[in-house]
Amino acid sequence: MKPSPTAPKTDLPGRTYIIRLAVLVLFINLFIVAISGVLLLQSRAQYCSRAEIVTQNLAQVLEQNISGIVERIDLTLLTTAHQAESLLSAKTVNQKEINSLIGREYACQPELDSLRIADDHGVIRYGIGVPPGSRISLADRDFFIHLRTHQNPGLVIAKPMLGRISGKWVITFARRLNRQDGSFAGVIYAVIPLEHFRKLFATLDLGPRGVVSMREPDLGQIIRYPEPNGLDSAIGNKIVSAEFAKMLQDRPERGTFSARTGLDSIHRTVSYRKIVKYPAYIIVGLSTGDYLTEWRNEASKAVLLILLFCLTTVIGSGLLYHAWNRRKSDLDKLRESESRYRLLFENMTTGFALHEMIYGVDGSACDYRFLELNPAFERLTGIPASDLLGRTVREVMPTVEPYWIEKYDMVASTGQAMSFQDYSGAIGKYFDVWAFSPGKGQFAVIFSDITVRRETEDKLRLMARVFEHSGEALVITGPDNKILATNGAFTTLTGYSQEEALGKDPKILKSGKETREFYVSMWETLLRDGFWQGEIWDKRKDGSLYPKWLAISVVRNEEGEITNYIAGFTDISDRKQAAQKIEHLAHHDPLTNLPNRFSLRERLAQALEQAKRSSLHLVVMFIDLDRFKNINDSLGHHVGDLLLIDVAARLSEAVRSADIVARLGGDEFVVVLPQVRSGVASAHIVSKIQQALSQPFRIDGHDLHITPSIGISVFPHDGETIEELMKNADLAMYHAKSKGRNNYQFFKQEMNSTVHERLLLENDLRAALERQEFLLHYQPQIDLATGRVIGMEALVRWQHPQRGLIAPGLFIPIAEETGLILPLGDFVLKTACRQLVAWQAQGLPPLRMAVNLSARQFKQGNFPSLVAEIIAETGIAPHHLELEITESAAMDNPEAVITHLRILREMGIELAIDDFGTGYSSLGYLKLFPVNRLKIDRSFVKDIESDSDDAAIAAATIALAHTLGKEVIAEGVESKAQLDFLKYQQCDIVQGYFFSRPMPPGEVPEFLRNRA
Repeated sequence: MKPSPTAPKTDLPGRTYIIRLAVLVLFINLFIVAISGVLLLQSRAQYCSRAEIVTQNLAQVLEQNISGIVERIDLTLLTTAHQAESLLSAKTVNQKEINSLIGREYACQPELDSLRIADDHGVIRYGIGVPPGSRISLADRDFFIHLRTHQNPGLVIAKPMLGRISGKWVITFARRLNRQDGSFAGVIYAVIPLEHFRKLFATLDLGPRGVVSMREPDLGQIIRYPEPNGLDSAIGNKIVSAEFAKMLQDRPERGTFSARTGLDSIHRTVSYRKIVKYPAYIIVGLSTGDYLTEWRNEASKAVLLILLFCLTTVIGSGLLYHAWNRRKSDLDKLRESESRYRLLFENMTTGFALHEMIYGVDGSACDYRFLELNPAFERLTGIPASDLLGRTVREVMPTVEPYWIEKYDMVASTGQAMSFQDYSGAIGKYFDVWAFSPGKGQFAVIFSDITVRRETEDKLRLMARVFEHSGEALVITGPDNKILATNGAFTTLTGYSQEEALGKDPKILKSGKETREFYVSMWETLLRDGFWQGEIWDKRKDGSLYPKWLAISVVRNEEGEITNYIAGFTDISDRKQAAQKIEHLAHHDPLTNLPNRFSLRERLAQALEQAKRSSLHLVVMFIDLDRFKNINDSLGHHVGDLLLIDVAARLSEAVRSADIVARLGGDEFVVVLPQVRSGVASAHIVSKIQQALSQPFRIDGHDLHITPSIGISVFPHDGETIEELMKNADLAMYHAKSKGRNNYQFFKQEMNSTVHERLLLENDLRAALERQEFLLHYQPQIDLATGRVIGMEALVRWQHPQRGLIAPGLFIPIAEETGLILPLGDFVLKTACRQLVAWQAQGLPPLRMAVNLSARQFKQGNFPSLVAEIIAETGIAPHHLELEITESAAMDNPEAVITHLRILREMGIELAIDDFGTGYSSLGYLKLFPVNRLKIDRSFVKDIESDSDDAAIAAATIALAHTLGKEVIAEGVESKAQLDFLKYQQCDIVQGYFFSRPMPPGEVPEFLRNRA
């Protein structure tokens, strides 16, 4: 309705204005209520968003912490396993050294409850907390079984279990130990109690009803904090919310959700992360009721204020009539306010942008368009606003990350605000973003550039981790030299915690061993050069002293003023002890602890100088143990080593305190008698040595007898230098051995000619094979039951061009020492096989060819294949070949010997044990040897008719062999009486001069025809 033209123009406008103003007030109230509701909801969303960020950060920190623990434990296991494998492969396992190694590594891992080693049967042998004599076994543990059955399993982490020693719930980390051949030697494992994680979780501020837990991939609970029902009830629990289970299927690595948790039905905001180094999830939850408490208080206040406001506007409506004339003034103020807000918008330091979402035909968000930007947006992104307004983000930034569009679509479609920090690859910066939706299909962002802050924070976090986890103890002090910070290694090394050290002067570590001048010089260098390093002694909290290597640096500001001192140091006790041990080992024999060859030369040089100045004599004795090799071969190197230790002790007791006793190696010892009046005067010392060594040695359950061969040289008659005296004493010792052993010989000049003779023989021997100077003679073997020749033994001879025929006793030992026995043995075996084939081609009766093998020849790893090649090359039938191995060679590593013998027997070759009775055979091994015959040594046959002991040994050997189903060969038969005795004892086969000397191959056919 239009107003009357006659109506007063002043009344109608006034009433209309009041009505309009009343309606406006009503709408304002409704608008404020709506805006307040929106703001309260947005505020609540911000609280929830912050809770999500907090749980995400806590989950990430805990995941990194636990992954770091696992990495350190794995590194400790790898380092300890490598050293332990070396120690366990030693001939003698030093338990104390292994436990010391484990103790050092354990001390560097404070979170560990124990670090132990179990053998290949699962029995715990070494480590922390292992009771003496413990037989606790891990053989039924899943991790032990897995490591034993897999060659390269890497690090194995067991499920939580109750420790059998500690009785606590623990998590076990284990690695496999291998022997040198790659076989399973046991496991090394570290144990960390679940209580450690409970203490770690207890340090977090989660609110009254917050919770943190670890779960396995199958959602079985490992630990939960807090757990009101105790640790036992928490382990293995699989009760989780349906939201958590569903989210794990979609996002198995990490995620955040809000739901009522399965155990206590408390609504929480929960973030989880998969632990990289450990098959488990870390889950952090904050109670919604806890973190929204503050928001509820604020909301209550806001509602109260809104109610007050509405009440005020209602009351104020009655006064609208009196306020209508202020309408213009109010409008002016509104315009002024809008201008101020526009000015604020234009001058904001944070970027602002308003966008609208663009959706594809399938209804999914595919892009968004820029609607409004403030100048800060252009400044922070570097993109002019004119290039963006009205255009889509994919038009101007084709490489934009798709997840940005996904995030903003969530804001625009749900109306839920979002706060996050992220990196924009298209722009190349980190942004702190708050996004909200001002209307459907739209979103606005307020953001700031945090690139510099993020880079700084990353650097600070990295430096903090390096500082805390450094293996070197680190200390930072202020310019007044008061301690500001220390790391974990400092506490481990000194015993002082960081709290105890803060504010103290590093003088609390002063040992008192360094002088005042030392510290003055140190500070002068430090202040002049800005750096000092060196060795210094310090004192721990418990009062113990230790050496350390210390490095100090000065930190100055831009003005050159000192702001800090940074010191790093390490304990060098082990390094110094190792140096001392190396020094000791360099001068002493590691087995007997006697001076070694190097130390002997030093001390002998000093004694020689004293003898020259005093005009007295000096005696050098070379001592070699007779037949020591037999003990090593028969009883093993362990017994031999124990015998050498006892011999060293007796030698030291037999001489004077000023005399020198040293070990050169093997079974060779040297005794030096300085300042004696004559060489003859040393005879009583020699007698004491002989008497001391003649007493039985009780070693490992065996009574051992051993004798020395001693060579003596005297200064100055036998030489004036170390080399001359040592060489001549060595010659005299070999002369003593040639005299039957168990005696001593003073050096005589003619001994040099004997050595020269042997050297010439060795040189000729090297060329003898090339010149084909070796030939074979053959001695027949007679069957006592029939008198028929059943075989020939091949015996090597050396036809020297100048010396004539040389017996094997002269050149075989030299061939053994020089290694020429290998090509010589091959020559003998091939020649003997060819000869037997040639005799058979001549129509001679079938014979067996017996060939002796040297120990070195038989020890070749490919010996059976070499024999097979010779058989194939010569054409000999395998059952016509008999290989003889000495008793001592058979007992050296009998397991390997049995393997070779079985292969040869499977080839059809006959086998015999030669020189039986001269070694230390084990009947247990003898019955396992697949041999056909035992050969009685000629030393027992020689006096068989006159010596009752030899007769008894021969008879016992024959009876033993027959009991084991083996034949017996007696060699060295030279008389009718010997032959009759052997027949009576039912010996099977004989050979010796009584029948024939070894003969050249050309005489064998005639001998056989005469015996036919």
